[in-house]
Amino acid sequence: MSKKKIILIVIVVVLVLLLIPYRKDMLWDGGSVEYKSVLCKYTKVHKLAEGNSGLYEGLKIEFLGLKIFDNTKIVNEGDKPKNDDENCCEGCLCGDTLQLLKNTQTAWTLTEIDSKGEYVYIHNSFINFHGTGKNRFAFFKSDDKAGVNSEIRGNFSVTRNASIVLAPDNSNKEITCKIGEEKDLIAVLECDNDFGIFTLQKEGRLELPSIIKDTVIKTKRIVITGNKNKTITEKEEIDQLVNIINNSKWWTGPTTSPSVMYDMELFDSNKNSIAKIAYTPGHYFTIQINNKYYNLTNYDKELLNSIIEK
Repeated sequence: MSKKKIILIVIVVVLVLLLIPYRKDMLWDGGSVEYKSVLCKYTKVHKLAEGNSGLYEGLKIEFLGLKIFDNTKIVNEGDKPKNDDENCCEGCLCGDTLQLLKNTQTAWTLTEIDSKGEYVYIHNSFINFHGTGKNRFAFFKSDDKAGVNSEIRGNFSVTRNASIVLAPDNSNKEITCKIGEEKDLIAVLECDNDFGIFTLQKEGRLELPSIIKDTVIKTKRIVITGNKNKTITEKEEIDQLVNIINNSKWWTGPTTSPSVMYDMELFDSNKNSIAKIAYTPGHYFTIQINNKYYNLTNYDKELLNSIIEK
């Protein structure tokens, strides 16, 4: 074989090796998967579209940082086969929690349960599964007031009786965790040895909480600021906005966060502020009641926009 052919073969082999993906990352956008090689990046897109109006799906390819192929498009919910579980979508963080924990990188938040049985999340304290390696966990705990930060890393395994066993590095003391009862798509992980309770908010659409319906029905005046400044007092328009909210769903997954275009404040008959709404057409609709935020989806965007812009 000639020297030129040998050089050519070597070049081809090197190029092939540089193009073969060597790493896979799960993106936190609803289920996209990114494959990386030295020269290229391939992204299998599966993420929530703006305003939760559907899903972006397709393939993107970049070569040396330049996009050379992109066939992603929005697939509306009506175009997709119906899932047996209306709260789940293919590729999202839904379905069997134990299988999710086995196979998907997830971050479970350290949580306390208050006297009302509500979850109280401990800021910046969580377990990351698979984030530092396959079947590896990393527990990060932060106490801003005490100025204490701690970290525990190790391996984890799932036993036949569905227990999750954490084996910290440099320690013989194992920690056993169990999957608890799920509520409103919140998965619960209960660990022994005072290690704590951890929760994971999975993606899906839930029925609207009664607190929202019971609150907005009291609306007598709506003040809109931002791209449009107006006050709504007409009963017909108020009823339309209330119906838009009451017919929506509560979205528990990630949302896009552009600059707010419209702020709306709802007042009752006694001129008390009862709710605040942040809205950007095509992106999100967030309602705040009693310092708690709810992202809404499945609402009539055209009717809402016509009320605001009227």
